[in-house]
Amino acid sequence: MTNRTLLPPGTPPLPKAIAESCASMFDIDMPHRSVVSIDNCPEALLPWLAWEYAVDVYLDSMTVEQKRAAIKNAAEVHRKKGTARAMHQAIRPLGAEITITEWWQTSPQGTPHTFTVQYSPADSGLPDTIEFKEAIERAIERVKPLHAHYQLRATHDAAATIGAVAAVRGVQLLQLEMTDS
Repeated sequence: MTNRTLLPPGTPPLPKAIAESCASMFDIDMPHRSVVSIDNCPEALLPWLAWEYAVDVYLDSMTVEQKRAAIKNAAEVHRKKGTARAMHQAIRPLGAEITITEWWQTSPQGTPHTFTVQYSPADSGLPDTIEFKEAIERAIERVKPLHAHYQLRATHDAAATIGAVAAVRGVQLLQLEMTDS
């Protein structure tokens, strides 16, 4: 065994014993490069890598690919914080496509420094859960301009519901006409 200690030759026995017992730590194989590489990092260590990169939205329910995309995207989001583009980029790893309408884009113009964020969970196959909505809200809160206020709206396609109601209403009217005659 080679001497892996930096202790001077006249060291007392106790520090030498401690150094010998800790020498086995140098034999641990730690793949540092794969741990800090986003693509090669083991899945179990991704939460710590996300913490290191200050990822704004990181959910346990996300797929591994979504988690890696969120980590890769973190630096770009931090560079553009306070812009609409940052909001789009922060929410992209969740799989949601959002539409941002700012106060000056509405007719009549809305209250200054306000905006509306719309997303449609049904169109993209996203979960329509409270956890998902809270993740979108967290992402927006962390990247929006600090002076701005917003509304989050989840839109749902109601075309099928309207068609079903119209068909039922037509049957009801037909029955009423038959009983009157």
